[in-house]
Amino acid sequence: MSRSPKLSWIPSMIVVVGLMVVSSCKDDEKPRSKMSFAQSEIEALENDGTVEVKINIDRAVSETVVLSYTLGGTATEFKAATGGDYEISPEGGTITIAPGATEVTIEITLFEEGEFEFDSDEMVSYETVILTITGVISGPAELVTENTQFTLYIYEDDMLVFLDWDLENENTDVDMDLLVWFDNPSDNPDNGLQLVNPNLVGGGNSPGTGSEAILLVANNPDANYGFSYVYYEGTVEPLNFVVNFVNFGGTLNGGDSELSFEGTYGLSNLNMYDTVGAPSPIVVQTVAKAGYNYTNLTDVTVPSTGSRNRTIIGDFGDVNKATVREIQAKKIVLPREFIEKLRRR
Repeated sequence: MSRSPKLSWIPSMIVVVGLMVVSSCKDDEKPRSKMSFAQSEIEALENDGTVEVKINIDRAVSETVVLSYTLGGTATEFKAATGGDYEISPEGGTITIAPGATEVTIEITLFEEGEFEFDSDEMVSYETVILTITGVISGPAELVTENTQFTLYIYEDDMLVFLDWDLENENTDVDMDLLVWFDNPSDNPDNGLQLVNPNLVGGGNSPGTGSEAILLVANNPDANYGFSYVYYEGTVEPLNFVVNFVNFGGTLNGGDSELSFEGTYGLSNLNMYDTVGAPSPIVVQTVAKAGYNYTNLTDVTVPSTGSRNRTIIGDFGDVNKATVREIQAKKIVLPREFIEKLRRR
């Protein structure tokens, strides 16, 4: 008996209907946008202000997406009570992405902290912010797993001045003092590089190490600065010394970021400190600060005698106490390996 033609098309219709149902279900699903950092790392200076970190999205977000993130690294997030190195926006560990977006920007705002921070293992002068996208809290999105972490390297922008002496002989009885002076420009307008009324800001303090270092913070006011290199004690003649300037945030004399200067003292330059009527250290080198750059950095002028030259009572010159307190010249002790690395750069 032949098959009824009316029945022969029924299985085909069932299959077609089934396919239509399956296809309809897939069309109802929201397309998932893939997300990843545009860069794995960025380098910045403390004075760079706000750094923008981009998250790329391969297709426009069809509805609101919320991501979660964590923060790590050696830099500290700013808190009102304790301060810190940076602020992040959006804060709070989540990032909300609006429908239609094809990228999202995270802002990391940097602060001048006035501390010289370096990695003692790597012997480099930076801190890090490590931002990791940990998951999708809600919305049609997924992470590109191989690129969910970003690192911001925050490099120092201050100027480091370090004084080395007697490096070859390593005589333990030799000690020198590094001192820095500030000339308030409001007290002495248009006075060139002469420190007319210098204010003693501070100095290094690492006796017995053959080196002293001081940090001039980048956001100090523009003004003239002077340096004294005092032969404090010892029996070495000639006493050779070298002064190294490393400007992490700008240039020196319009070009390099590092300059070195040499000088030689004899025993006639020896000046031990006397608390009664102590002579003032002689300023033997000067520089003018302009923003993050330093210009007109002079050679070292070695006096014929002494490294202190005048007896004073009370303050050093016409001191503006409020101004001096605003100047940040910090004594720091650096590992010898770090100084050697800077010298070899």
